[in-house]
Amino acid sequence: SEFLADLDVASIAKAVSDLGLLSKSARRLPLLIQAHYQTVANPRQRAYLWATIAEIPDQFRKLLFLEVVGHPNAKCTTDISDFITTMRSLGLKTALRTNPLYPTPAGFRYGGAQIATATLPKALSEPAQMRAFEMISERARESNLDSAVWNIASRSMVIAAASCGIRYLSGSAIAEDLENLSHALRYSLLDLYQRA
Repeated sequence: SEFLADLDVASIAKAVSDLGLLSKSARRLPLLIQAHYQTVANPRQRAYLWATIAEIPDQFRKLLFLEVVGHPNAKCTTDISDFITTMRSLGLKTALRTNPLYPTPAGFRYGGAQIATATLPKALSEPAQMRAFEMISERARESNLDSAVWNIASRSMVIAAASCGIRYLSGSAIAEDLENLSHALRYSLLDLYQRA
């Protein structure tokens, strides 16, 4: 829908503004922003998104990852593959959201994405989360992709995800969401046990 396309473009504009503020304080931080499948699948809205991204200065585009979310089957389709090819021509990295319970990143490699991502459902038990980490990591590795998991709520699950080889992690166990990126810091597993 046009609402989602406008939302995606607004998210990109906010990310570029944040990167500009970070740059003024001599800081660089990679950012992941979301684009909805409905935007990517619609040729007119896809062109609108492309035009917005094409205007981003090169030094900021190199720091952005665009995560395609909301695909009903969590698979790499021709629409997504075409979009990723266009984004690569602009130097933008891409990620595709997969279902954490039934991850299917194998097709992502052929679409050109660099990362397979998943968001953990809050009601998922810890044993089920661990199985999801193993599946996502294994399927991503088979496809030569990095993997990422969002919404991790406990320290033990952060360690489990990292142990499975998940490269990018987020969730309340790591840090609360920030309204202002001026407070953002690089994070390592050592920081996990230094939080109050």
